[in-house]
Amino acid sequence: MLLSGGWDATVRTWDVRQQQQLPQPGTSEPAPYHSQDVYAVASHRSRPFTYVSASRDATIREWTIRDGPVRTLRAATRALAKERVLAIVQGTAAALGCRAEITYNQGYPATINDSGATEEFFAIAGSVIGVDAAERIEQATMGGEDFAYYGQAVPACFFFLGLKPADAATCPTLHQPDFDFNDEAIETGVRLMCELATRAESGV
Repeated sequence: MLLSGGWDATVRTWDVRQQQQLPQPGTSEPAPYHSQDVYAVASHRSRPFTYVSASRDATIREWTIRDGPVRTLRAATRALAKERVLAIVQGTAAALGCRAEITYNQGYPATINDSGATEEFFAIAGSVIGVDAAERIEQATMGGEDFAYYGQAVPACFFFLGLKPADAATCPTLHQPDFDFNDEAIETGVRLMCELATRAESGV
């Protein structure tokens, strides 16, 4: 990553390998970090996500470009997490005699399966692939999923399609470097989706 300062009072970050500018977290354009030209930008390998910039406006500012997710299972906890993060950042900055600005994007909410849609899925899946082949995941997981927005609009059921071959003891998960999609699962997935769609359309 490369940092640059400019006459437009901004500090820009660049991906050297991809030869393109990186957007600031939560924005599509670089933020105006100073009121006048930025003459110098510096970072140190001991703090790779933090840098300082110096400007003609006679200020030196310290920034962080690190971001990360906040995952919760309840809407109230999600709202509280945002409230507390903002309060801690602003309170810490005020105690040190400075000002802090934070971009907080809510991101994906929790994916909540509707109980009725879930029971309907297991009834259909049991008739298609067998009751023993359809397993319930009892513990909630903290992955982010855009399907969550469907669940907020209509009763929905999000399910996983198993990929472990029948003769394998284990199987790499999606984000592991040795993951390899099992083509045998395609038939199962197509059968399930077709049956779910046709039964939903017919009201059976």
